[in-house]
Amino acid sequence: MLPWQTFQLSGNTFADYPLLRRIEAEYPLLKTSFDDALCLRIQLHKSTGYATLFRLLDHLQQHNLRNYWLDLRQDTITTLYIVGNKYSFRMPCALATSARLPAGVPR
Repeated sequence: MLPWQTFQLSGNTFADYPLLRRIEAEYPLLKTSFDDALCLRIQLHKSTGYATLFRLLDHLQQHNLRNYWLDLRQDTITTLYIVGNKYSFRMPCALATSARLPAGVPR
C-alpha cells in the first residue's frame, strides 16, 4: 500500500484556497524526494469547478510530474492520484485497460 496524503476539496473557493496552496507546495517534494514516500490523493467534490482541476493538472505539467492518474468512476467525487518519484512506475495493464473504450478506438 502506498502512504497517501489525502486532501478534500469541497468546491468552496475560500475553504479550498489554503488547501490548493498546500498541495502546490508539495509538488516540488514529489519530484525531488526519493527517500520519503510521498503520494497525494486529491478528492474533488462534484461542486468543485473544472478550473480547479485544470489548475492542478497545469501545475503537474509545470513541475514535470508524470506519475498521476484521474479516477472518474464515482458520481460525486473525482480523485486525482499523484505518486512521487520513489514509487515511479508504469500503471499495470489491468488498471490501464479497465475502462471501456468506445467501439473502434484502439487501446
